Amino acid sequence: MTNTALVSSMAIAIASVMAGGAAAQEAAPKPMTAQARFDAATAASEAGKCAEAVAQFESIEQLPVARREGFLKSAIAVRKGRCLARLGRGDEAEGLIRQGLPAMAAAGGSFDAERQQAHLTLAGLARARLDYDAAILDAEAALARSQGVGRLSPLLMLTTLTRFDGGGAAIGYAKEALALAQTGNADKKVLAQIQTQQARAMLNQGQAAAAYPLLKEALANQGGLTMQVGLAEVATRADLAVAASLLGKKEEAGKYLAYTGAGRIADAPFRSAASMDAPFCGETTGLKPEDVGVVEFAIGEDGSVLGVEPIYATGGRAGALAFAEAVTQWSWAPEQIKEVPLFYRAATRIEMRCTTGADDGGSVMEPLDDAVAAWLDGKVAAGVDPQVAAARQLPLWRAALANARAAGDQAGEFGASWWLATSQLVEEKERQAHLARAAALAAAMQAPASVRGRLALEAPEGAAKGPGSWRRQRRALLAEPRLAADPLTAATLRLQIAAPGYGSREPEDAEALLDAVIEEPALPAQHPLKIAALLRRANLSAKAGDLVTAQAQFQQTGLTEQQCALIGVKPALRDSGMSPSDYPVLARKMGFEGWVSLEFDVAADGSTVRPRALFAYPPFTFGDTAVAGAKDFKFETSYRPSGGTACAANRQGIAFALQ
Repeated sequence: MTNTALVSSMAIAIASVMAGGAAAQEAAPKPMTAQARFDAATAASEAGKCAEAVAQFESIEQLPVARREGFLKSAIAVRKGRCLARLGRGDEAEGLIRQGLPAMAAAGGSFDAERQQAHLTLAGLARARLDYDAAILDAEAALARSQGVGRLSPLLMLTTLTRFDGGGAAIGYAKEALALAQTGNADKKVLAQIQTQQARAMLNQGQAAAAYPLLKEALANQGGLTMQVGLAEVATRADLAVAASLLGKKEEAGKYLAYTGAGRIADAPFRSAASMDAPFCGETTGLKPEDVGVVEFAIGEDGSVLGVEPIYATGGRAGALAFAEAVTQWSWAPEQIKEVPLFYRAATRIEMRCTTGADDGGSVMEPLDDAVAAWLDGKVAAGVDPQVAAARQLPLWRAALANARAAGDQAGEFGASWWLATSQLVEEKERQAHLARAAALAAAMQAPASVRGRLALEAPEGAAKGPGSWRRQRRALLAEPRLAADPLTAATLRLQIAAPGYGSREPEDAEALLDAVIEEPALPAQHPLKIAALLRRANLSAKAGDLVTAQAQFQQTGLTEQQCALIGVKPALRDSGMSPSDYPVLARKMGFEGWVSLEFDVAADGSTVRPRALFAYPPFTFGDTAVAGAKDFKFETSYRPSGGTACAANRQGIAFALQ
């Protein structure tokens, strides 16, 4: 008896009990039996109509007989769980499937096929959350319950999950899958899918030379380099571009990349993410500075990242997953990402490396931001994290704002308004409205002076962008008595006014502004703003030739030469040294545009040290050019007693656009 027949026979018995004597009255319309309802739900599930199937399974669950422990309850749990997984409700799905599987196991081998599918669903859910250890266990359980061509799906799943591991297991799984598919006269596109996965495993095992011809076979099975493509064809071509790049075949890499559509998006919008962090190098991730990865992901309409998958990595499985985990936290502004065609959002690849530092030298606004956070501590609505900039937080904050307003909760409304006012995910017009409301609430609640100062310093609509006009705006704010009276706000403004910028030197009164911060009695001696002011003051003294004073000012900071200050002392870029002639010849020929985010240290003399391409789009296209160009960057000089490194892990973005 098949598993469907067994479930059906049990359901028939249940239906007969329910129907009772009413079955004899054929003239009266009969209600839909439990058997019919179960069959309809199963049919909807098998047809992929999961929303309908879940609703039907839930209606059956309300019946008294379905609430009792038994095989029917377990069968419903497994089938409903598989549908919930397809609907994106993974946590619910996994709980139900695991709840129902023991009864299916006890029922014997007739349920092996359904158990295989259940384990594959669980493996897919674990893979999606980057828990490859758990995914491998379920994929192996699925394989153990499979025969013949039924082994194809678990073999492909295991190929994907183990491709970063040594020992060649992934290649072995793929070879078995390919042999099964060829024996069963599988469609050419199925063969291409298996060949692509086998080649991808080879790339990660250092076998690019063997992977390259196999990927060409996969491409031929897909119909070659045609203009009609789906995501499977794009993946094979993108893998060919990676293999060709690793083999030094730049012309061929460019050709295959061109047929993916990468590098052809107007304005390269992916470069301006609201949040884009890299994993740290070191023991925690197992990554070394020289390790490189390629990660594929999709971007939802809300700007959040979906479907993250590591494609290639030199740091083994731990490194590959560290790269992928970092990408899961990236976000784009929804309004911006909607301008990107759906095809490009469905599968984007980024080349990336780990970061060697914590991006020292943050914004001078941080002490004021900390003041706002301290005042809000315990007042923000549950379920939202003020420190998280992910796009998935946007609807949560908007809901928190609406709830706070409805409840008359001024503190909750301020917290939500402030997050929305300072988020890069929010359009400017809406951002300004939230900023105005937050300022009004702060006044009504008699917020501390530093909180109200931080609100005043947030860039107003139409704020000047150039260094000169921006300084004038900051001077106007410092002239306001209420802002000048708050030590933290006044010190922040003075540091901003005194800072040099790209193409702009520090103002004539920079020394006086910095001395005012250093001498502010209301701030402790080792306050981050005072340390930042001392470092800048030491730079000015050194430029004037007064090295004795410069050394005394540096020693007053309490920093070692290897340390950067916590905030606001990154040297300003004086000259990038790059010109249109630096555009890569092949990229120009192929019509590619893209961007690179560089990371490097800055020496005390303003030169760059150890530049690396932290992120690059498209992969293996602009990174080498950007790194070579970074060696010619010139930053403002920084005083260090021994002339060593001024600051580590600096970031600089470079856009490559065809005019």
